[in-house]
Amino acid sequence: MQKNQALYWPLVEKYAASDKAYDQRFAAVMMLNYYINDDYTEKSLALLDTLKHDDYYVRMGVAWSVSMFFIRKPIETMPYLQQNTLDDWTYNKALSKITESLRVSKETKDRIRAMKRKKKVQ
Repeated sequence: MQKNQALYWPLVEKYAASDKAYDQRFAAVMMLNYYINDDYTEKSLALLDTLKHDDYYVRMGVAWSVSMFFIRKPIETMPYLQQNTLDDWTYNKALSKITESLRVSKETKDRIRAMKRKKKVQ
């Protein structure tokens, strides 16, 4: 996949469009492993934003992927973090994973922590 990203991108999109948990997680992990680069970051973040499944492993896969996009491409990923449709749990988990990284500065971690979504009172 690394050498033929354009060839495999439709496959990633196909799995992302599935309603099956394992398929969606597969798509999230493929983006994490092969598509964090100048050509695919924007497309990948948009596709990650479409993954909507209640399964823990899908949500964790999306959070992990989003966090790695931020760690490797912070300038490109920050606008996505500021405007996305992730559920609160997945979004907050992504922020948590970013702040756990040793590759993120203390100042950035403080900014990321301030972006956490608060629980809605019902």
